[in-house]
Amino acid sequence: ARAAELFSQGLDHQFGQAGLKADENQALGLYLQAIKLDPDFFKPLYSAGYIYYQRGDYGNARKYLGMAISSARGKSASDEAMASTAYGSSYHKEGKFKEAEKASSHKGEKERKGDMPPAAAAAPGRASSSGGCAPSPS
Repeated sequence: ARAAELFSQGLDHQFGQAGLKADENQALGLYLQAIKLDPDFFKPLYSAGYIYYQRGDYGNARKYLGMAISSARGKSASDEAMASTAYGSSYHKEGKFKEAEKASSHKGEKERKGDMPPAAAAAPGRASSSGGCAPSPS
């Protein structure tokens, strides 16, 4: 319950809701606190990854997006696809096209073991079934 509350406060700060001025640093701090309390909570994992992605910190973006993929796997195909799309896109933004291709289309042994995200089935910007998360990076 506390992790969900921290996530909600993070959204308010990220998007300037509830009378607050938008503050991504404050939002990220709240998401990271929520993750410490519940390391399998998709929403703050994805949202933290999204903020890092937007900042161009693709290593940290992939760290949290990868955790979001694992969190969503078997629970929400649309959340898994949304996080996978952003994960692959982070490699593309760095010009790492081979890694981007592997992240979005690899069907080998690593994926079956969970070491690599699955192919993305959703287009960027697709709404999450979990609702309330940041939009997909484009």
